[in-house]
Amino acid sequence: MVFSSYVFLLLFLPLFLLAYALTPARAPSLTIQLGSLLFYAWAASPPDASASASPTPRCAA
Repeated sequence: MVFSSYVFLLLFLPLFLLAYALTPARAPSLTIQLGSLLFYAWAASPPDASASASPTPRCAA
């Protein structure tokens, strides 16, 4: 996910800003840390995990 993608602009950013706005005054840095961890974990994940898995080869008996 990149900063200019629709997923970031229309899904991640609004949800993060809402979570940040609802965060108590004593924990804004924790919200930012969790948001960045989620962002980078999402960006590092493969687009479709099932597409990268190869089927088990069958033995010809």
